[in-house]
Amino acid sequence: MKKRISLVVLLALLVNCAYTPRHYLDYQKARPIVISVQVGETIDHEEREKFDLFHGIEDFKSAMFYGIPDGGYEVEIITEHSKLIAVNRDTNAIPIMRDYIGRYEEIKDSTSAFEEKWEIVNYDDMGHPITQDEVNQAQQYYGCCISVSLLGILGFVSGGFVGFLLSPSMDIEYFHYTILGAFIGGLVTGGIGVLVGRTIDRNNALKAIREARKPRVVERF
Repeated sequence: MKKRISLVVLLALLVNCAYTPRHYLDYQKARPIVISVQVGETIDHEEREKFDLFHGIEDFKSAMFYGIPDGGYEVEIITEHSKLIAVNRDTNAIPIMRDYIGRYEEIKDSTSAFEEKWEIVNYDDMGHPITQDEVNQAQQYYGCCISVSLLGILGFVSGGFVGFLLSPSMDIEYFHYTILGAFIGGLVTGGIGVLVGRTIDRNNALKAIREARKPRVVERF
């Protein structure tokens, strides 16, 4: 019972693993950039409404983008009462935003082609795309390694026990059946562990990106 409880607790910790992707921890912003010629250097309230940008930001007044040399941007958001900073480290963040604003009328009617083009798998709290490329960059493989190890060992032991029970005699054949059962059990549950671990790692990467991209208040007025 204690082993089962420990396994459940460990898997729960893996599923809820929180971390900040490394590329969000260390970066230097460059000068302000024109994210699109259709909005210029600064996005005002009307443009924000027109292009459906910056979801969840109350009392929005303006936003200005700063490029990051090795990919992505930092956006400075001004509201009635504060200045916020949000970071997007997707290497295609600027081209995606330019494409979105430039083809907004086309994209708003059907997002599927846009999402397929950029391999968009999710969105952050402000409605900005998260791509498969950034998920791959942010993904850690603790879940996959631990799931394969735990389920592989469980399958190895269980398969060996089943093989032992199915052996037709108690001579040397029982050893062969035990080894064969352990091998098959470990192989099958190890494969399941890969699938489970990949799902856990992907979900944790998405969660980490969404958390790292949340706007933070740097000044209050």
